[in-house]
Amino acid sequence: MRHILLLAVSLLVGLTACQPHHSAADGKPKYLWFDAAANYKRFQQRDSIDYYLDKALMAGFNRVVVDVRSVDGEALWPSDVIPRKDNREWDYLGYFIEAAHKRGMELTVGTTIFPIGSPRSKRGPAYAENSEFKGRTCMMYLPNGMVSNDDYPEDVATFLNPAMPENQEYVLRFIKELTERYDIDGYSLDYCRYPGVASDFSEFSRRDFERYLGHEVENWPEDIYTFPTEGWPLTPGKYYKEWWTYRSKVITDFIERANETIKSVKPDVELTYWAAGWIYGIYGNGQNWASPRHALHRDPYTDVWCEKEYMTTGFADKVDIFMLGAYLDNIFGLDDPNSVEYSIRRANNLTKGDCTMLASIYALNHPDNIEDAAYVCLRDSEGLMVFDICQVIQFDLWDDIRRAVERAEPEVTLPAMK
Repeated sequence: MRHILLLAVSLLVGLTACQPHHSAADGKPKYLWFDAAANYKRFQQRDSIDYYLDKALMAGFNRVVVDVRSVDGEALWPSDVIPRKDNREWDYLGYFIEAAHKRGMELTVGTTIFPIGSPRSKRGPAYAENSEFKGRTCMMYLPNGMVSNDDYPEDVATFLNPAMPENQEYVLRFIKELTERYDIDGYSLDYCRYPGVASDFSEFSRRDFERYLGHEVENWPEDIYTFPTEGWPLTPGKYYKEWWTYRSKVITDFIERANETIKSVKPDVELTYWAAGWIYGIYGNGQNWASPRHALHRDPYTDVWCEKEYMTTGFADKVDIFMLGAYLDNIFGLDDPNSVEYSIRRANNLTKGDCTMLASIYALNHPDNIEDAAYVCLRDSEGLMVFDICQVIQFDLWDDIRRAVERAEPEVTLPAMK
């Protein structure tokens, strides 16, 4: 009899675990982001997680993004792949998932992808004694010559070279580990890009670019670009446009691999990607978030750097959800390129329905008018993401966001205020 009871309980638990997590606050997806570095101390206790998830739910959020790998490249979960930053005796991510699902909220786990340490604090796997990542971080081409990314404190992070197969395999291992180990609803790729225009100019990237071209580059790196006397802007070289297409293809191909890795483990986990809305200014990061059906080379402001082939590297069809970073002070103005409204309209045109495109706002930009900003995101895109909870707390924006949800989705019944 005891064995029969145990079997029945096991079956019941298994069936319960497989049930979908229905949102208590229905309607469009509405995410609140929990940054790892900014909130590390705040969530040292489980009751803090409970308290702020309740606050988020009452404000109208039905999903959260929980960041568990910051730019230092260390883990906020007990990983077998990367070193652990967390000193808690309990499972931070595991409890977050349990608490979110208990409230009917979905949880997307977020990790930085190619950062491997902080060049400012010299913390992270890149700076460990006898680090396996020596020679695998980005090399920067600057007016004063070549500089290793891990010796450049002006950068936010030390980046692995995204083009190197061993670096991609390393990242895919911890992506797979998280997907296998936790009952997540989504996976967000953060910092899944090159650090900037100046990286990477290593010998590996030269050889890889030559394979892409099908022939050698005679003058490296001058055939990519050179510097005028003042240092900026760049003077395009012979392969300037081809270089940006190659780098964008590296990132897009990796995103596709990440998606395949996640879906092979749990097909229903949604792949999410955030990027800044100013797409014409982030080609240096390799981030072409447009649809591959969009002829980006025909758009204004692209003639200097964009060739026809660049459009094939668009990755909107490689992700389930694209979070548009409409991190702008102005909210209204369809004729204002610096407004949230304009940014969303442009993104809808660029992504062409290839994925769920939802707009995100930076709470620090809107301490006095976040209601309007959140409302426009919900009205004009397929959802909302607010970054970050620490600013929502700092400026006490909970009621403002709730009013935006009630205004944009009057058919949605939100939980009663406590």
